[in-house]
Amino acid sequence: MTAVGEGVLASDTRAATFWITNPDNTIRGNAAAGSEGFGFWYALPASPTGLSTGSPLLPRSTPLREFSGNVAHSNRRAGLNVDDGPLPDGTTDVTTYAPRTNPADAATAVVADFTDFTAYKHGGRAVWLRGQSLRLSGAVLADNATGATFASSETFVQDALFAGESANTGVPLPAGTPRRGYEFYDGRVGADRVTFANFTAAGSIPSSAIGFHRTNGFPLSPENFAGAVTFQNATPFYIEAPLADKDGDKSAVFLDRDGAVTGSAGAYVVVNTPFMTTGACSPRPEWNAQVCPGRYLTFQVRSDVESVAPLTITRDDAAALSLVGVPDHPNNAYASLVPGRTYALAFGGAVPLQPRLMLRNSTEGEWVRLALPYPQAAPRVIRDFGSQPLAAAANLAELDASAGDRYWYDVGTGLLHLKMVTRAARTSATIQIQPQ
Repeated sequence: MTAVGEGVLASDTRAATFWITNPDNTIRGNAAAGSEGFGFWYALPASPTGLSTGSPLLPRSTPLREFSGNVAHSNRRAGLNVDDGPLPDGTTDVTTYAPRTNPADAATAVVADFTDFTAYKHGGRAVWLRGQSLRLSGAVLADNATGATFASSETFVQDALFAGESANTGVPLPAGTPRRGYEFYDGRVGADRVTFANFTAAGSIPSSAIGFHRTNGFPLSPENFAGAVTFQNATPFYIEAPLADKDGDKSAVFLDRDGAVTGSAGAYVVVNTPFMTTGACSPRPEWNAQVCPGRYLTFQVRSDVESVAPLTITRDDAAALSLVGVPDHPNNAYASLVPGRTYALAFGGAVPLQPRLMLRNSTEGEWVRLALPYPQAAPRVIRDFGSQPLAAAANLAELDASAGDRYWYDVGTGLLHLKMVTRAARTSATIQIQPQ
C-alpha cells in the first residue's frame, strides 16, 4: 500500500523518455524510442516546483539553449511535446512557451529553434508545439499519423521533409489511418521550404500533406500560410467538413503565399461553406475546399460581463454562420470574414448591453459594416479604445460615407449600424458599445 504523500505525481502518469523542465539545457544527439508516453517532453512550469519552489527562474520564458540532432520513434504520444507544464500540486496545465532574452520582459522575445529533429512511427502526432516564436527547422518526420501541429503564434516549420509513408515499413499504422503532414492551428503559424512526400493513403478521411487540426472550437488566424512547399506523390490538402459545435472548423483558411499549393500566388484555401466563399472562389472537390482570391479578417465578439453566444452572422448575400462560442467561454466568439461586406448579427439569447467588436489581422482602410440589435437608441459607441464616444449619423447613407467615425441607430427596427474601419498604422479595429 502506498503511504500518504508517496503516490506518483499526476504529471508522472504520462511517461517521457526525456522530461525537461528548464529549456536552458543542451539536448543533443539523443534517441527516444518506444515510450508509453512522450519521447521528449518540455514540461515547463511557470516557476520551479517541489524542492525548487522559490527559485527566481521562469522556465516558460527562458531561452532554449539547444535542442538539436535528436531522434524519436515508436512512442505512444508525441515524439516532441512542448506543452503541459507542471503545477505545484503535481498536475499539469496548458503551457505557452514564449522565450525571451530577459525572461521578465516581454519586449525581449527571442526564437527557440528545435533543429534537425527526426521522428517516425508515431501512431498519433510526431511534434506538438505550444507557444510563441518557436521554430522546427531541418526536421525529418516520416510514417506518423500526423507530422506536426503548432498550437502557437509566430511559430513555423522550415527546411523540413514530411513523408507520409516510407520504405521503412516496420509495424504499419492500422489500415485506413489517414496521414497528415502539417496541421494548421491557432496562429500565425506556417510551413516554409518544406517537402511533402507520399501522402496518398486512402481512408474515410483522405491523407494529405497539409490540413487543419480536427474538431477545433478555438479561433484560427487567417494569416496562417504555406510558402515554398513542394509535393511528391502527395495530395496537397484536405479539410474535413466543419462540425456544428466547433467554430474553429468553420473559420478555417490559410494563405498560399507563392502559389505552390494552388497555382495562384496570394490565393486563400478556404473551408467549403457558403459563408466562407464567394462567387470569385473556385471549388476543389478533391480537397473538400475552395480557392479564393480575396483576403480574410478575424472578427471577434466578446463581452466582459455577458454571454454573446450563441449567435448568427449573416452576410449581405444571405450566407449565414452559426457560432456557439469559444469552448466554456460563451462571452467570446470568433469568425473569419471577407472584408468590404455588410454583416447582420443576431443573438440566440439576451442581447448583450456591453459587447466589444474587433477586427484583427486587417490592414489600413479595410472595413466591414455591421448591424446588430440594441435596446437603447442612444448608446455610447467608442472606437479603438478612445475616450470620446462617436457621434450619431443622420442616416445610413452618412454612415456608409464615413471613415468609421459615426454610428447610426434605426429607431424603426431597433438595429444599431456600425462601420468598422482599420485606421493608418493599425492592424485591428475595435468598437465598444455601452448603455448611456
